[in-house]
Amino acid sequence: MKPLRIELEAFGSYPGRVEVDFTVLAQRGLFVVTGPTGTGKTTIFDAMCFALYGVMPRKGAGEVRSHHADAAAETVVRFDFECDGVRYTATRSPEYERPAKRGGKTTLERAQAQLVRHHDDGTTTSVATKVRAVTDECARLLGLGAEQFQRVVLLPQGEVARFLSASSDERGELLGTLFGGAVYDGLVDELRQQSIAWERSVADSTAVLEGKLDTAEQQIGRLDELLGLEPPGPDTPEPDTPGPDTPDSTTSADRRSVLVARLAASEPVRQGLVARAGELKDRATAATQQHRLDEAAADRFDQYAVVVARRDELDQQRPAVEAAEAQAILSARARPVVTAADHLVRSAQQLATARSQREALQEQLDAAFGEGGIAPAPPSLAEMTTAVAALRADLERRRQALTALDQAVAALDHEIGRRDQLRNDLRRVDDELAAAGDRSAAIRARLDTLAPLLVDRAALARRIEALTELVGLRRGLDALRVKADAAATAAAAATAHHAELLARFVATEAPRLATQLVPGEPCAVCGSTEHPRPAAADDREPTSFDDVDAASQHREQCEGERNRLQHDLVVVAERLGEHRESSVDELLAQRDAAATALDQADAAHAEHDELTTELAQLDNEIARLGVGGSGLRGQLHELDQVVTTRADELEVARSAAAGIDPVELERVGGVAAKLDALCAEVPGRDQALIAADATAGAAESALAAAIADGSFAAVDEARAALLEPDDEQHRREAAGRLRDELVGLDGSVRMLLEQGVPDVRPDTEASGRAAAEATEAAEGAAARAVRAGSLHDEAHRSLADHQRLLGESGQLRARADAAQRAYRVCAHGGQLRMPLRRWVLAQELDRVTAAANVHLARMTAGRYSLQRQIGVLDKRKSSGLELEVLDAHTGRPRSTSSLSGGEQFQASLALALGLADVVSHGGNASGRRFEALFVDEGFGSLDQDALRDAIDTLHQLQATGRMVGAITHVEAMKQELHVGIEVVRRPDGRGSTLVVNP
Repeated sequence: MKPLRIELEAFGSYPGRVEVDFTVLAQRGLFVVTGPTGTGKTTIFDAMCFALYGVMPRKGAGEVRSHHADAAAETVVRFDFECDGVRYTATRSPEYERPAKRGGKTTLERAQAQLVRHHDDGTTTSVATKVRAVTDECARLLGLGAEQFQRVVLLPQGEVARFLSASSDERGELLGTLFGGAVYDGLVDELRQQSIAWERSVADSTAVLEGKLDTAEQQIGRLDELLGLEPPGPDTPEPDTPGPDTPDSTTSADRRSVLVARLAASEPVRQGLVARAGELKDRATAATQQHRLDEAAADRFDQYAVVVARRDELDQQRPAVEAAEAQAILSARARPVVTAADHLVRSAQQLATARSQREALQEQLDAAFGEGGIAPAPPSLAEMTTAVAALRADLERRRQALTALDQAVAALDHEIGRRDQLRNDLRRVDDELAAAGDRSAAIRARLDTLAPLLVDRAALARRIEALTELVGLRRGLDALRVKADAAATAAAAATAHHAELLARFVATEAPRLATQLVPGEPCAVCGSTEHPRPAAADDREPTSFDDVDAASQHREQCEGERNRLQHDLVVVAERLGEHRESSVDELLAQRDAAATALDQADAAHAEHDELTTELAQLDNEIARLGVGGSGLRGQLHELDQVVTTRADELEVARSAAAGIDPVELERVGGVAAKLDALCAEVPGRDQALIAADATAGAAESALAAAIADGSFAAVDEARAALLEPDDEQHRREAAGRLRDELVGLDGSVRMLLEQGVPDVRPDTEASGRAAAEATEAAEGAAARAVRAGSLHDEAHRSLADHQRLLGESGQLRARADAAQRAYRVCAHGGQLRMPLRRWVLAQELDRVTAAANVHLARMTAGRYSLQRQIGVLDKRKSSGLELEVLDAHTGRPRSTSSLSGGEQFQASLALALGLADVVSHGGNASGRRFEALFVDEGFGSLDQDALRDAIDTLHQLQATGRMVGAITHVEAMKQELHVGIEVVRRPDGRGSTLVVNP
């Protein structure tokens, strides 16, 4: 994975938008990320992790959004990276509160994420758009989770040396997190649960075995008791009590042998009980059969006596029943005569009623026609209908005249009301038109006033931005001048000090060489063997060449610093241009004036836009009101003409309705309605009269025909013979039932005699008692036999189950022992006290140290290597994850704490790099290559030599092809290495911003 570019907005320490282009920094290879403490150097790399995974390993969700960002600013991170030669962009925003668009409240902005893939042709493809989906896809692409990504790409502050100096337990916790130690913890716990389960199974099996024997013993005891056998005496051999070395299975088998013998001894007695139960069952069957025969004969004896008595009783009732039947037959013949006579009476009454109703209707018709002014009433229905129609036509004519008058009055009132409403509407439109004209004139006057204030806001904004930059440059110029003066003073002092040391060196070097002259030997300076006047030393302290060389280097450093500051002064002065001599206060005053002008321009533009919009609306309103007023005046003129027309129509209607009395019209209308109703009844009344006359004639003929039948001479005679219908039906049915019952009784007597009726009734009670006693004896014997068989079978099954389970329990115990041994070894380890989890992590630590030694050998020229301690140094502590360093100069291993500061940094960094290599190559890792590494380490804690070693180590690391960024605020690091990213506080104190130096 190669980082390409990251962009932050309203994120962490950065309230505004900042961008880092890693592609230009990668050309440097090794650079420094610097800035004051707490300004957000590490935030840049936290943003990488957030963009990919939605979390920051060392910070909570509440620290994502910048506390200094504007309320409306969007919090977002966009991270471009390359994976397997393909470019991706991960964009992610957290969940945060933002101002609502309306109402002045806030609304919750939901978390969002997107992953996009870039193609060579410039097109893109969306890979994932959901928060969880983007996280999962990034983890799949990189092959690492958030914690592992942090270990591979960013070495956090304090973590580099921590892994080297950690205890075995602390190192185990870290390795467990990176290499899935929880899996092995779960495996050990599963082994513990299995061991417990097997122990429970063994205990359950033992309990089941003893339970089977207990059950069999109870069943055999109940069987012996049922069969009347004596229980085992005190001389009966019992199984031996198990000793500490005697398996429970031996005792269980002995108990089973005793119980098998007892069950076999009871079998002959049980078989005899079964045979005795069979004999008693046969006797009970014979006794029961005889009792049933006696009961059947007794039933026939009793039934015969009852049937004979009932037949005698019916023979005595027969004459009276047959006489009642004859009266019922005569009543049936009289019923048609009486019915015809009753019908004739009702028909005569209906005919009289129909005549009376027709006469009453005629009287009503005569009176109604008289009320309508028609007398006498027309004789026929057709003439009546014609007269009523003429009356209704005259009535309708007069009603229409009155209706026309009412409509004319209403029409005139309606048009007058419309005319009044139009006059009111016209006055309202004229008032609104005048008000709109006044407001339009006022707005135009205000627009003329605002015209001078409508300046270019963009130009003012650019001027404010430029002045703000100038203020910062001017302040920086003053600071640079102070530093430059101090650097010039320091350079002059260093130059003077170097000259002084050089003069002292020259003055003291000749006497020092003179002390080395030997008579007759050549001088090391001139080569002469004669030394006439050797130089003599004075009181000044001698100065060595190393002192002179150190002073020379210090002078060069001071001069370099002076030259750099002077160059920066020139650059800043050129950027200030004509404002280089302006004071900060003057520039601030100009910026404040420009800001005030911008505020005034913003207010003027806002008011101008608002008034322009209102003026356009007023112009449209004035035009609309003018058109509306013209339309209203035209409509008013037309309505005046309509009112005149409606007044003329009213006068015509009044002439047509003159002399018409509405009250009289209502009375005549009621008469017409009454005549309609009466005329409608005439056909029905006439038809009813005709029908009643015909019905009466038919009834008279029917009565004559019924009497002519000859059974009765007159109607009164027939009425005397008539019975009630229910009585008549009852008598005939009673006679039929008596005859049917006599026939049935005769049949029953014949059937009973054929079956056999004993002369004396059998004693069923005696035979019943004998059958019950025999059955009870047979059932008791059978129950004992069945119970004995059931107990025998149950005991046999219990003993068979015990035999089967006894064989299975041996395998169960073996499995339980194996599970217990497996758990003890994996949970507590053997003699080396290496549980499974620690053993697996020890193998991973070996891989880490092997990878780390590649880097450490390069850093230390092959002198040092790391290795894991083998063996137990302290049995009271956990072992297996201790580290030691092997020194090639001595050939002996020693504690890592014995390394110097620089050596410890090299070993710690190599170990961290090895850990990153293993995490990213194989095992639980992705196998991906990560081409960038950022070291966030406390370089300030190193002494000068260790710091030099650390810088050399970083150079060596960069030489492997990785882009390396060191996060620090140590000045020596910034002087030695290129400052690639510089984080600075914003001028207003609200958060930070950054500068990328290619």
